[in-house]
Amino acid sequence: MMREDLRNAMEEEGYEDLREVKGRGLCGVMRFIFTTAVVVGIDWFGYVGRYCFGTKREAQDALREWDVMVTLEVIGLNGKAKEVTGAGWRK
Repeated sequence: MMREDLRNAMEEEGYEDLREVKGRGLCGVMRFIFTTAVVVGIDWFGYVGRYCFGTKREAQDALREWDVMVTLEVIGLNGKAKEVTGAGWRK
């Protein structure tokens, strides 16, 4: 479960749609200068990586789809989890 103090601090910094994703830690959507990204592995010291998209909607859709696919894999309803790819690129 996500610690509320971390969640609140990250929301104040501009992160949206924060959620715990199995095996990836805290993830959320963040607007950068030229892109909007799905940010992965957020903690008090930074983040592990990000997948950039042209629009906020694309990033939100990718995070939602990724979270569902990882959840389905964990509970055994799907063969493999999908990486967030498509229109996004890894930074």
